Amino acid sequence: MENLFSTLKNKIVDCFRGCNPWLVFAVVALLLLCACLAWAGVIHPAVAGVPLIGVAGAIAVRDDLSLLRTITYTHSSATVKDTAYYLNNMVMLAMNSAAENVKNVFVIGGLIEYAKVSAQAWTGGQKIYWDDGNSRFTSVFGANCYLAGYASEAAANPTSTGFVVLDPALAQPVGQIGLAEGSVLVGNSDGVSAAVDASGDAQILIGDGTTVASVPVSGDIAIDNTGAATIQPGAVEGAMLASGAGVAALLAAGLGASDSYVKTDNGTGGFTVDALVLPAAA
Repeated sequence: MENLFSTLKNKIVDCFRGCNPWLVFAVVALLLLCACLAWAGVIHPAVAGVPLIGVAGAIAVRDDLSLLRTITYTHSSATVKDTAYYLNNMVMLAMNSAAENVKNVFVIGGLIEYAKVSAQAWTGGQKIYWDDGNSRFTSVFGANCYLAGYASEAAANPTSTGFVVLDPALAQPVGQIGLAEGSVLVGNSDGVSAAVDASGDAQILIGDGTTVASVPVSGDIAIDNTGAATIQPGAVEGAMLASGAGVAALLAAGLGASDSYVKTDNGTGGFTVDALVLPAAA
């Protein structure tokens, strides 16, 4: 072993023989600094095309270090290196393992390779969502899914991992979204919130089985912007008043006295309406 170290030392000395000793010192110091930073997690050992040994399906960072966007965050729970989390409305990849309430560095922007829905084929540039319920990426929006970024390249069906460019610009807390007065946020087919103008005078929001829209009320009633509804002229037809109970309900509503309608015994103790005359205006 001593001979091995002696040989290695001599080789290093030969490489730097004749060099300025200060230059040698600077190179060695720089190498030691990089090693310390990498050990501390400030510099991540992953560079473009070099996989990391990860957990939870991660192959981790796949981008050049200069292209990554990172933040320092203290999670209330323990975090695991190369594991993705949905925090603060964005997907974040832990660069190190850290105990609860201990600062960690997270990648929030850049190219990563991570677990995906195996039975999906991706195309480059396709929108990719984080499936928080299953801790994986998917190209299909669903429950507990959040827009995370884009597929950097195609992925075949089946494949267990995919390349995703995380984009922190897609994270936009609801409280910070600019929204015109009288508008509401509605999720669209891409799983992104979109503004819908709900300020139309005396209009209501109604669903169509897929989304919602602001529409005016029409048909037998009208509604004003205080919420008061009014039966429209001609909306009440004879077929709607086929029993004495129906006539009595109209009387209770104030359509007139007993001489406002003509009634005949239908032979079974009930009444049918032959004609209905509304009282003349006072």
